[in-house]
Amino acid sequence: MRADEIKNVIRDSLPENEQIEQFIPKAIADGKYMSIATTPLRVILCKRGMFKYSYEDFPWVTLKKVVLEEGVVKGTICFSKQDGSELRLRNIKKEHARQLCGYARTMIDNASLRKLRMGKTCPDCGELVKQMAKICPYCRHEFE
Repeated sequence: MRADEIKNVIRDSLPENEQIEQFIPKAIADGKYMSIATTPLRVILCKRGMFKYSYEDFPWVTLKKVVLEEGVVKGTICFSKQDGSELRLRNIKKEHARQLCGYARTMIDNASLRKLRMGKTCPDCGELVKQMAKICPYCRHEFE
């Protein structure tokens, strides 16, 4: 499958109101060639195997940090996930890596702001409660 075909498959799999913002046709992660697409809600990876393609997406809210490592011609992007693991995307053209890194920083910040506006997480029971709540309605934890 060619890069434009992969982009069309990803586009067709998205919800109707979600559009691809960026598409990087070639990168490497975990020793596999892949394509990368970004939308306002997620990063989508298409890993190319010998006989099949697998698609995986990472919502921006699950990512907490992005780091760009630049070489002379190519770059590596490392996403730190909320669960402590990392996702390294290597062998990306430098200009594509810079664009993806800048976009990712914006989207991770926006996702964090949306999460804050939605509410806060109770440290005792883990439930999402209103931002202004003084007492958790689920476990009665008192916020400062």
